[in-house]
Amino acid sequence: MAVIFNQTTFDSAQSSTGAYLLGNFTGINTLSGAAPVTINGTIDAPGTSVTATLNLLNVGTVQTTADYLGYSTAPNNEYVYYFSAQVVGIATPVTFAVTGAPTGLPTLSSTPVISTAVTAPVGPSTPCYATGTHIRTVRGEIAVEDLAIGDEVVTASGATRPVIWLGHRVTDCASHPKAEIVQPIRITAGAIAPNMPSRDLRISPDHAIFLDDVLVQARFLVNGTTIVREAVTSVTYWHVELESHDVLIAENLPAESYLDVGNRHSFINAGDVVSLRPEFAVEDTDGHCAPLVTGGERLRAIRSWLAERARHLGARTTTDAAIHLLADGIALTPIAVEGNRFVYAVPADTAALTLASRSAVPAEVMVDTADDRRLGVRLTALDIDGESILPDDARLSDGWHAAEVGWRWSDGAGTLPVGRQVTFTAHTLPIYPATAIVQTDAQTVRQPLRMVG
Repeated sequence: MAVIFNQTTFDSAQSSTGAYLLGNFTGINTLSGAAPVTINGTIDAPGTSVTATLNLLNVGTVQTTADYLGYSTAPNNEYVYYFSAQVVGIATPVTFAVTGAPTGLPTLSSTPVISTAVTAPVGPSTPCYATGTHIRTVRGEIAVEDLAIGDEVVTASGATRPVIWLGHRVTDCASHPKAEIVQPIRITAGAIAPNMPSRDLRISPDHAIFLDDVLVQARFLVNGTTIVREAVTSVTYWHVELESHDVLIAENLPAESYLDVGNRHSFINAGDVVSLRPEFAVEDTDGHCAPLVTGGERLRAIRSWLAERARHLGARTTTDAAIHLLADGIALTPIAVEGNRFVYAVPADTAALTLASRSAVPAEVMVDTADDRRLGVRLTALDIDGESILPDDARLSDGWHAAEVGWRWSDGAGTLPVGRQVTFTAHTLPIYPATAIVQTDAQTVRQPLRMVG
């Protein structure tokens, strides 16, 4: 079956350039950045082409046409896909590999590339309703887990249609290597419009909401305040299938029904075989009842409108990163602050130092970026007891993203080497959430954002 890439982004662990010789691939990575590869298009037989955006060391970001070479298998029933692209300024074709596996690429050393048509989807995405979601039916608002095959649901158009299949799957978020791709998105009551949804709605990241005559996946709507990722240890997801794809009413909000794109085996009640790692959907636009929007001006307009709605509901943001240095969990007072430069004297016998700050996911709080890392502050200079610590220093590990040229981002709680005098220069994001919505499995409450420590 064909694999459809819909502006699919692969992080640094899921992608690599390399040498392709005599049908074998060896990884020699010259990619740069946290998410260096984005692919758009459909592959089937070798030679089919897609559009690829690559972030290459010493070259920068380039967009090019890439030809599908073939695939190889990987542990846990995963696949690696190989492409060749001609890049302006580089004499030989650039070959690269990507995988949808949450754990990233396996070791690629003289790995044979299977030059046949692809046979499997790209990776785990999960468009489902969480247990407890109320679906509108002819007999009233019914919890999704209480629906039965044959129940008549009410669609967004006002029509009634029978349920022909119900799928469900318990997902262990705590042990998942990339929990953020399976954790539910919580759309709080009224986040879209008055009484929409009527109660908090919990759906999976790739479940599409029907807004302004288009479908938009929930992961693109997260704003850190009224629409948030919910940290849970596990969640049971349900899908409701009609005779064709349509828009249901869930908690008074239009949201999609199940669309079979070859992933029915991911559900417990699908038949004899169940995937060890659920792949509830693939990036596929065929068969949707409305256009699926994943970027561009339409999505920016929707996100801008939802940001205004959040402010109307009381969500607040700030430019203050609330930078602190914690010594064994206790916030120290700086002895000097000059712009972005901070100087601290650290008490003797301190065992642990943490550069703490507010944090945000840029893609959630800013309209014009796709950066989905949780970022605290950008460290550009660090001196401890007279020693200059470079951004790529191995001691900057816990709470730090990969080093970039000239700086390193924290995640809001970056561990520092211990010393008696600490001087650093830290730059901030343009905006941080000033309030947070705290979720548990039982309730949702709003509270001021508190410091780490």
